[in-house]
Amino acid sequence: MSLDRFALSRRAWLSSAAGALVLLPGQMARAQAPSAIRKNAYDLTDLEWTTFERGVAAMKRIPKQAAPSWDFQANMHGYPPGEPGPILAGWHTCQHGNWWFLPWHRAYLLYFEKIIRAYSGDPGFMLPYWDWTRPDQQSLPARFLNPDSPLYDGSRASEINGGWPINENAVSWPVVAGQTTFSTPTKGSGIGSQRVTSSGDEGSHGAMETYCHDLVHDSIGGQMGNPDTAARDPIFWLHHANVDRLWSAWLRARGGAFLPREAIWLNTPFLFYGPLGRSGYMTTAQLLNTETLGYRYQDYPAMPTMVIAMVPGAPGQDATPVPVVGASPQEKKITIASALPPRAELTSEPLTVMLTPDAPGKARIGSLGMPMAKALIPGEGGAAIPVEGATLQIVIDDIRFDQSPGRFYEAYINLPGQADAGGPGSLYFAGSISFFSLSASHGGGHVMGDGPASKSAVIDATEAVVRLRAAGKLVDDLKVTLIERSARPRRNIVGAPVQAQLHPPRVTIGAIRLQYSGG
Repeated sequence: MSLDRFALSRRAWLSSAAGALVLLPGQMARAQAPSAIRKNAYDLTDLEWTTFERGVAAMKRIPKQAAPSWDFQANMHGYPPGEPGPILAGWHTCQHGNWWFLPWHRAYLLYFEKIIRAYSGDPGFMLPYWDWTRPDQQSLPARFLNPDSPLYDGSRASEINGGWPINENAVSWPVVAGQTTFSTPTKGSGIGSQRVTSSGDEGSHGAMETYCHDLVHDSIGGQMGNPDTAARDPIFWLHHANVDRLWSAWLRARGGAFLPREAIWLNTPFLFYGPLGRSGYMTTAQLLNTETLGYRYQDYPAMPTMVIAMVPGAPGQDATPVPVVGASPQEKKITIASALPPRAELTSEPLTVMLTPDAPGKARIGSLGMPMAKALIPGEGGAAIPVEGATLQIVIDDIRFDQSPGRFYEAYINLPGQADAGGPGSLYFAGSISFFSLSASHGGGHVMGDGPASKSAVIDATEAVVRLRAAGKLVDDLKVTLIERSARPRRNIVGAPVQAQLHPPRVTIGAIRLQYSGG
């Protein structure tokens, strides 16, 4: 059935709700009163859950090639290798690892919410959020654990589907909340991921992706653990509603300031489809205030006390106004130490390697964090912009996995014992390995090939090395330890605990090395 014929066949019974089904971006703010609230999933009534389930079930019955169908909307985010044609406009356009990550997913949720509203028969439906920042809400809401519900997905890690919570280290909200910029041209800073020059580019994942979003995907596993299939799992939508809520909290704490001003970020259009099958475009400029879009959240998390450095002469503007991607022409990448791990497989047991740099490598490590002459490049209007300084990365090469393993790994430097492995708050913490971020490309249908392709994880260990040196715990040889993080057993669980997977997805690696990047 064509999209046009499908739209006509639905129009008669949808016409009574037309005021709630506006599709054109400029009209979306009028779809709901400003007081419409997206609720915490743990506070939904049975009737509200039934409405959501009814909408999801209806979407799953619609033919795949029709825009309001479950598979069509999921394919807007990504589709797996071997997806039968035709491949339709807008599919696999999700934005990750760039400064459109947050606004693109906000628009994606808006259109999905309108489709549920239409097919549930409830024009007042509002998408709930799953607040995994709260330790008492880190299990999936109960409706997602019922195999008879359309919200169930059997591909998830068995512990998650058994009601065990995600690992608490998957969520480091204080790290995200404390970011003082939205995005920068360089790697590893800002809440909103790296500035790039095109919507098809994937740069460095920012704090929201690195310290919350990616690792929650990893913890759930299954379809959620791969960008190509993530939106097929219904929990995806509540997960991203919470990401959107956290971005809203960050903006509210800054009065809406600290956002880029570049036209490319504000005005790049992205294609979406609504409940009548019509397409519409939205830009970042239309998505910066949820109140004007017709909704707010039930509550917002606490924000840390912070000092925010404003840019002189440009209140609220980021300090780096020009998108610059990648290393400077003078940057070199040098492997200064490498070792084969004692085993090729990453399991639930910690894995440790000793990395011994040569004399020049030790000197390079010793220079990290020291004052350096700023290399300047011309920016907009002739202004000079500093290029990223020298960094030290832990690189795990030749990572292979057939499917999302439903877990993630943390990397520590010179860890005395597992009791000191406390995640981002630990003195010894360097970073995490996210299989979600390794699973596929984004933003333009660049789908990876079939099978367990070899990948490399790169963890910026610069801050950890500087921190350890200041604490007097940096020695010539660096000990790197990888520790598994998976779902944790619930306390006071009723009945027998859920058994771990008998054959969890296998992950193997090659070498682990230290890489210096700099002039």
